[in-house]
Amino acid sequence: MNKQDTVIVVLLFSMLIGWFVYESKQPDPVTTEPVVEPGVESLTPTEVPAEAATATIGVVKPEEPKVAATAPVEAPVVAIEEPDLHVAEEKLVKLLNEKVELSISSWGACVKGVRLLEFREELDKESDPISMEFNASQALAISGIAGLSKGADFEVVEESQGKVVMRGQDGDLTLTRTIEMGEGYDLAVKDVFSVADGSSAVIPAHLVEAGSMTKVKSKASVRGMTYISIDSAPMDPEAKVIHWSKTAKLVDDTGPRFLPWAKKLRMEQRFDAPERRGGCGMFKPKLQQMLLERIDVSLDEPTQWVGVKNKFFLSILTPTAGSDGIVMGVRRQSPDTETVANSASWEQTPVIEEVSAQVSFKSAAITDGVPFTREYTYFVGPKKYAELKKLGDSYGEIMQFGFWSPLSRILLTILNAIHGVLGNYGVAIILLTVLVRMLFWPITHKSTESMKRMQGIQPEVKKLKEKYKDNPTKLNQATMALYKENKVNPMAGCLPLVIQIPVFFALFTVLRSAVELRFASFLWIADLSEQEGLLADVLPIPLNILPLVMTVLTLFQQKMTPSAGDPQQQKMMMFMPVMFLFLFYPMPSALVLYWTTSQLIALVQLLLQRRKKDTGLKPAPA
Repeated sequence: MNKQDTVIVVLLFSMLIGWFVYESKQPDPVTTEPVVEPGVESLTPTEVPAEAATATIGVVKPEEPKVAATAPVEAPVVAIEEPDLHVAEEKLVKLLNEKVELSISSWGACVKGVRLLEFREELDKESDPISMEFNASQALAISGIAGLSKGADFEVVEESQGKVVMRGQDGDLTLTRTIEMGEGYDLAVKDVFSVADGSSAVIPAHLVEAGSMTKVKSKASVRGMTYISIDSAPMDPEAKVIHWSKTAKLVDDTGPRFLPWAKKLRMEQRFDAPERRGGCGMFKPKLQQMLLERIDVSLDEPTQWVGVKNKFFLSILTPTAGSDGIVMGVRRQSPDTETVANSASWEQTPVIEEVSAQVSFKSAAITDGVPFTREYTYFVGPKKYAELKKLGDSYGEIMQFGFWSPLSRILLTILNAIHGVLGNYGVAIILLTVLVRMLFWPITHKSTESMKRMQGIQPEVKKLKEKYKDNPTKLNQATMALYKENKVNPMAGCLPLVIQIPVFFALFTVLRSAVELRFASFLWIADLSEQEGLLADVLPIPLNILPLVMTVLTLFQQKMTPSAGDPQQQKMMMFMPVMFLFLFYPMPSALVLYWTTSQLIALVQLLLQRRKKDTGLKPAPA
């Protein structure tokens, strides 16, 4: 491998690392300039209703308060604690179809729990269907109208397997809520506000819950594979979906600002003081107080829908006519050992444990007894591209395929098609890899042949170096003439790697959180969506076999690849497989299976080409 090849391979490896950084830092478009408050953030200044002048921003555990504070809120409404007005006993109505079972509570006419019948709770194949309890943030619950909140009683007017009608009362204001199941994971919700006797009334500003999600248990340690987040879509059809796990613009200019994304904040950074946001961790000021346990962020901007998601599942609330804004709640992990009094116990970097979201509505009027009607679609189920596309084009962006979206969609479609025939995702990944390598075979074959020919003309190159050792310009011209005469491309050595990079990136975005791979087994791998994690109870570092096999194959491939140039450079390149080992070791098995299979095919291709002798080499021009 010559010096040019060495530089290019190192550059490509740097691009690979840089892409992971790019994925975690890339900002989302937010058209408004936000105003930052400690703990509660409003992204646009608005008039504050009198009933929402303050809000508790530090969530505390009842048994041991940790952080509590109040701050002015610049948003139309904020999340508030509703009084407990229950008189009647709670009644749970079950809505059921072939995919999902929901528990609708008469306390607040909201979704209290969900069972996804096609997805099991644990790795054990006999495990029960996965169950999600919305205790803290019950989907469809109203806050801001005490008599219609989850703290109030609703009367069950009508119920069946797929439909329930409930009615609640707040003074003269009546809410009749109809919840009806679709054929999949969606609910149609219709709220009718009314007053008696043809009178008029005002429906107060209020919030409607979209539900909450907690982080899934995972072996993964790579950021972007354990993520939990909130997404929202502006009403403007030209605007892009906002991924709040990534970044949003701030007007705050405090703290280090020497990086392009330094004026952007990920959700985790919002827990920290302004002077500690952004920049390099080693240069951040020392913590002066414990990180808030919870933050609330409100966006006063017309919003089409809002969704909360973890690695595999999500819930989405879509008001048919949109909402006036959203309010998002984010809770971090808080170990029992962390206390206010002991600064040594403070967590330095927040890890998101739970997210929740609500859509906000400004007050509305009922005039002359004419009921006010609002409709929603509520989705709760797997984060699966095929299901999300049924809801509309913008919902597919929840998958966060990003820049490689077109290629990711194609690869995911092919992967699922192969699985549909063979019934195993491990085999499907191997066959997909074979298909990709077959498509690129002519390019990789030509590249390897060029490298082989370059190796064959090295004696001629050496002669030219001796002949023109005092004339670098003439040496370069003569060398390029020799390459041209023998049809050698000095850049060919890196071409196979270059063409694989887009496929690798696209597959990474597909496989990092594909619910299809959850608990999908292959040979000794119990779950393709996770690293293998063998002997985790015995070894200090769990054993992952595939990354080790991949490294061995890469070493053999490097040794067999035709090369030319400084032996010291070749020795340096031998460290590349070791770097790739550290990069791939914690990744999901599905991704490592793809790369390992790809390396094996490349090795077979080299073995076949080594048998062919090239006798058509020509000497250097005189």
